[in-house]
Amino acid sequence: MATFKTTLDDNPLTITIIPSSDALLDGSNKVLITIYNEDEPKKWRKIQVEEPRSKKFTADIVKIRLVKRPLIKIRTNFIVDNVSLKEQIAKVTTVAYQLDDTTNTENYVSIYDEGFDLGASDDETFSVTQRIEVSFI
Repeated sequence: MATFKTTLDDNPLTITIIPSSDALLDGSNKVLITIYNEDEPKKWRKIQVEEPRSKKFTADIVKIRLVKRPLIKIRTNFIVDNVSLKEQIAKVTTVAYQLDDTTNTENYVSIYDEGFDLGASDDETFSVTQRIEVSFI
């Protein structure tokens, strides 16, 4: 799991997600961000994701919320037209992430086999999940 180091201040943590795929983004929650604590994973909180017209999604998190729930889970959902092409399309799919708190910026990338869930073999959907731990210094 990746780690993002930051200070506890009033600057929001901005997350930018840029998917790159031949598959379409799927569902109303094309990109879903939750925060949680490893000791209590069922007590997660959803973070609002803004969807502009381009394929660049953003979300802002007030850092104080990350003290009790320091783990960020970002899931991007995709759908393909033909289930027989799902694995081929997934292999060339990438999702880039940027975390920025105005004093520190880190970039992460998900590529095939790292957080990819191909789902059922007869289903046209797959998802990519990235987990990032926020560490306060």
